[in-house]
Amino acid sequence: MLENFLKPKIATKLTGWFLLMTLVPLAVVVYLANDRGKEQLKHEIMDKLVVMTAERVSDIENYIRETQQTLELFAMQPSAIQAFETLERVLQKNGLDSPEYAVAERKIRPGFSRYQAITGFQDITLVSPEGEVIFSLNRKQELGVNYKTGPLRNSAAAKVFDLASTLLATEVSEFEFSRGMNDPEVFMATPFLKSGKLIGIAMVRLNTREIYALARDYQGLGETGETVIGSKIGNQVVFVAPTRHDPSAVFKRNVNIETDPEEPLVQAVRGKKGQGISIDYRGKEVLEVWRYVPFFGWGMIVKVDAEEVFAPINRLRQNLFSILMITMGLTIFMSILISRSISNPIQHLQKGTEIIGNGNWDHRVAMDSRDEIGDLSRAFDKMTINLAKTTASRDQLNA
Repeated sequence: MLENFLKPKIATKLTGWFLLMTLVPLAVVVYLANDRGKEQLKHEIMDKLVVMTAERVSDIENYIRETQQTLELFAMQPSAIQAFETLERVLQKNGLDSPEYAVAERKIRPGFSRYQAITGFQDITLVSPEGEVIFSLNRKQELGVNYKTGPLRNSAAAKVFDLASTLLATEVSEFEFSRGMNDPEVFMATPFLKSGKLIGIAMVRLNTREIYALARDYQGLGETGETVIGSKIGNQVVFVAPTRHDPSAVFKRNVNIETDPEEPLVQAVRGKKGQGISIDYRGKEVLEVWRYVPFFGWGMIVKVDAEEVFAPINRLRQNLFSILMITMGLTIFMSILISRSISNPIQHLQKGTEIIGNGNWDHRVAMDSRDEIGDLSRAFDKMTINLAKTTASRDQLNA
């Protein structure tokens, strides 16, 4: 009896084969659709991020070039050079606190204010070749401060002054976050030249919000995409622009260069470019592209959450999985119906043969079906009738 229990039945075999023939191809289709579709979508998004990153770097560079040209044109204006020479002459002769300096300063201030309104600069500062601040549109507290020897000698403004006066070229400072300031500061300085000789430095404080506006352009980045900008300060890469998910990230978030040398933002500030999938500062898996921004020595990352990118593929996978489950249920149901239509008649024949084998020659197993099994049952009955006649004749002969 145990042997009969362990013996596989035709219905079970048929059901198994139906499931194998139906579900294996469908499972392969589901796997290929998910795997190939995910890889294809990844390449498309990466290509899109590469283009968007290049555009953002180009936008920042164009902004700096335009600002540089504007400042250089200002430093070439005879009126600007004359204003600088007048202030410096009065300062050397009478001092900052003299009425003469106040009169000269009042004369040039309206022109500088109009220039500021046109350009959007946060401040305009004039510095003597010796490093002394002789005019500041918005920071009168810095008048008389010396960038070479004073308390600001290590500031970003002092460093860009030194570069511009040494190289006689327009230079841009690093971002600097000063106490009491809501936003970081960045300066641009260009030399005043007369007959090829340095007579002073014109320095402006750039509007960081205009630069941030370029970073806050989320067009094409979906619901989770953002731009991350970092600058190397010491052994850290510090966030110098707000991010979409953390507007207060400026100078608060950072990456340690020594402990995380392979971090994309670290790679970017080192002048390397790349792309890939990694975990961002929020602990989210993201697709990202990183590039170097030469003007500021920045690292820039343009990224989007992997969850958002692969959402269509995940929905497709769920739909295909649902189809797979439904197909499996239908296959099991249909295979049971088909296998029973085959196995039940065979079981009927088997029971009939057992009854006839026990001597009941009058038992009939014929079925109404018009298929091969029906023909077999009718042939079996005919054979039984013939065997019964033969057996009767043999018994009569024996008697």
